[in-house]
Amino acid sequence: MTGLCLLSEVRAIRGSDDPNVPHTGYLDEIYKRFILATSRYAALHCHRVLVQQQFTEYFDGNNSTEKYLSQPNRAVPIQVGAPAAVLYSHGIVSPFTDTLIAATEYELFDDGMLRYPAGFACGKRNYKCIYYPGFDTTGWDTIDIGGSGTFLVPEDLSKAVAMQTCINLKKASGKVGDARLGLSAKGILETESIESYVTGIEPEVAEFLAQYVKVTHY
Repeated sequence: MTGLCLLSEVRAIRGSDDPNVPHTGYLDEIYKRFILATSRYAALHCHRVLVQQQFTEYFDGNNSTEKYLSQPNRAVPIQVGAPAAVLYSHGIVSPFTDTLIAATEYELFDDGMLRYPAGFACGKRNYKCIYYPGFDTTGWDTIDIGGSGTFLVPEDLSKAVAMQTCINLKKASGKVGDARLGLSAKGILETESIESYVTGIEPEVAEFLAQYVKVTHY
């Protein structure tokens, strides 16, 4: 799992709390862990994959020409060098052979709809699709410090995760440690669960995330 916002975004928001407290290595590690935990929660809130990954899905054929995959593909840059989707006819008797369907015979739309004009023949889990939902988060933790990367998370989604990360950091206040965070480096990094501070999405953040919540198609 990688983060859905840049470290610099959290630094910028948190830095305004007390500009006299310099950033240190352990603070960045705390920020990163909170970004990861918040990113995971954002995906749960949206009921979809947000960090790009290979996804394999089996589904039933019902003689229709259209099928909605479980993960929407809207506004999602496809992994460099990877096809939008690879579709197979999946054997339902031994040896359960996969037969590749030519990419020219089907089309994957942004909302996750897979169109196959030849029609999905009736059967139980007789089709297999490999696709790449989610946003490319390459370089999320290195771009800030001079590293290279292609961080393609939409600005509003990244901003939402950064905002919620900082809200979660404030929830952790009251601990002994950093004057700005109220966190103990040893406590957070070694003994305390970050997830205990990541328990929801605030309304102002939910507004940014609304467009990324998965729509269920029947």
